[in-house]
Amino acid sequence: MPSKFQSGVRNLSEQAQALLHRMLDQGKTPAAIARAVRAQTKERVSAGAITRYASLYHQRRQKQQQIQQRMDGFLARVQKDGILVSDLLRAVLIERLSSADEDGTAAELDLLKLEEAERKRGEYELRQRQAHFSNLYRERELELKERKHTLAEKQFQLQREKVRANFQELERKAASGQPLTKEDIRRIREIYGLYDDAPQPTDDSEPGPNNGNDE
Repeated sequence: MPSKFQSGVRNLSEQAQALLHRMLDQGKTPAAIARAVRAQTKERVSAGAITRYASLYHQRRQKQQQIQQRMDGFLARVQKDGILVSDLLRAVLIERLSSADEDGTAAELDLLKLEEAERKRGEYELRQRQAHFSNLYRERELELKERKHTLAEKQFQLQREKVRANFQELERKAASGQPLTKEDIRRIREIYGLYDDAPQPTDDSEPGPNNGNDE
């Protein structure tokens, strides 16, 4: 079968291009690559065409490696943030890098979009956390108010029971004709909230010293 003459690398079949790329990555010379392509695929390409293509290919590979390093860093940040990245997703991202334009522009733009999406996601999650903490603060504040209200209600119930008991005692004494004592008067004041902190004079209190001002 006669070999086919090809004037450029881009006109080679996928099989021939894959062989050429593999040998370029291995550092083989253009002449050796041309011979291998002809021997294995029966296609022909000049060493000069391979030399011109090799320069662009290595630039593209270097660009892709730089972008892939950025992608690896991006995925590492994502995973550090607790987001699982499956092997399938990683493969898809790497494939998108590999199939980008030769100058790497498409891949870089895609990566920038991913980084922008990650930044926006981080900002969104920050707002979510702030809103969550704000809600927690309001809930705790409301819970504290409810607890204070419950405590006040219990205190009111205890005070009401105490007042009821005092009234019952006063009613009993009134019904039996017993005179009201000072303690009973204190209870009446307590019932009506008439607290008097000033000490009350007793019947057996001693008169104060005479300063000579008696008329």
